[in-house]
Amino acid sequence: MFLDLKINGFSGVGLSPTSDEIAAFESQNANLTADMEKYLVDGEKNLNATAIEDHLFPKLDVDIFISHAHADQAEAINLAIAFQRLGLTAFVDSCVWGHADDLLLKVDKKFSANKKKENSYLYELRNRTTSNVHMILNSALHEMIDRSELLIFLDTDHSVKVKDLMEDDQYLSSPWIFSELMFAKRARRTPRQAVRMALEHKFEAYAGTEKRKFEFQYELPQLTSSVSYPEFLMWIKSGNTSATNRLNGLKHLDVLYKQVGVPAELLKEPRFFV
Repeated sequence: MFLDLKINGFSGVGLSPTSDEIAAFESQNANLTADMEKYLVDGEKNLNATAIEDHLFPKLDVDIFISHAHADQAEAINLAIAFQRLGLTAFVDSCVWGHADDLLLKVDKKFSANKKKENSYLYELRNRTTSNVHMILNSALHEMIDRSELLIFLDTDHSVKVKDLMEDDQYLSSPWIFSELMFAKRARRTPRQAVRMALEHKFEAYAGTEKRKFEFQYELPQLTSSVSYPEFLMWIKSGNTSATNRLNGLKHLDVLYKQVGVPAELLKEPRFFV
């Protein structure tokens, strides 16, 4: 990861994707299912965590990782489409949660079911399956951040909440966002991405849901850089979408990096090689 960036006051207003663009984004990999039987090591009780992660959360090379609250998923997808128009690939993090839930349900039906009571699970076994599946998801998200050039966190009323109006203390209620931002603070810093002119990157998206019935409070990690949403929207709209390709998109990212104060010496390396 080259840079982590918070968009202050993100709303999604002005992105204006078409209904066809939204449908196309949401349909990518929509049929990906959790076939648990293929993950069984001995055919009975042992699950291969590596195989699960590789199948449900494949190692994709993407330009931008979008961290956001589940309630902002539609706006995050709209932002991903705006990046696609610039020739960049963006990963919407909440879109993988549904696959983790699908897998967890199948695992619980096989290993955690209470045989004495229909449609119920044994508490200790259910805790174990949940912690393992969530650990796999968390690990996959961290690797995706590490492989991305830019992490963008969408600061909205859904993702960041004010604890004390007098002192303006802020907190997160999502453990997933907290984990992603804490990892981003500690992730290795890598050079900006460079591409061969003829190289094409295939990107596949995910679709899913997340449900919560209660909240914890997590201190809001401070990211390296931030930009206001109006400034960010001006940058998005200044991109040349009539000549869309990944190289132009990466060059346009450099404009954003300069805007948020990235030192010029970190932007010297060319964006392409032959």
